Amino acid sequence: MYIYVDNFRGFCDTLIPIKDVNFLVGENSTGKTSILSLMKVLCSQNFWFGQQFNSEEVKFGSFRDIVSIAPSNKKY
Repeated sequence: MYIYVDNFRGFCDTLIPIKDVNFLVGENSTGKTSILSLMKVLCSQNFWFGQQFNSEEVKFGSFRDIVSIAPSNKKY
């Protein structure tokens, strides 16, 4: 499985492979915490059923601000 990320923090047009077990290893400021924040959002019921995704920790905006339909000409 892959997660496609575009225009989220430091990520632009990025495919993140997801396996049964994943390790996030790297230098400081390479996006490890951003990936964890993204996973938290994707696992949240508010992402799928709510209209706002803002909390004290994160300010994303509304559903339309962070979700778009991928172009049909891209293959994953």
